[in-house]
Amino acid sequence: MSASPRTSPAAGAPHRPVRLFATGLAVGVAGLAVFARLLDWLLAAHREFTVAALVGVMAGSLRRLWPLDAHTTIGDAVILAAVAGAGFAALTLFDHWRTGANPLARALGLRVAVRG
Repeated sequence: MSASPRTSPAAGAPHRPVRLFATGLAVGVAGLAVFARLLDWLLAAHREFTVAALVGVMAGSLRRLWPLDAHTTIGDAVILAAVAGAGFAALTLFDHWRTGANPLARALGLRVAVRG
């Protein structure tokens, strides 16, 4: 008894991974496009809330991404705090340089020419 080409396990084997990859790629690209449009709308409609939520997600992810464990020293924590502080300062200055409307930079009295 021979298996028909339609029911043979080897008949469609070479095409199945390609089809699965193409489907996954299409779903991923479509999902990314939808998420980008949603994020664009959220930033336009609710900028402060959206930025705060995104910063919260990123800060909350640090616990999983940064390799902190029982062997972490105070020096490691100081380096993490220094890098985070430098990043915050750089983004604050860049935002103020681009928009001139960063509330922290205005509170500190920074005067930067707004670039278009």
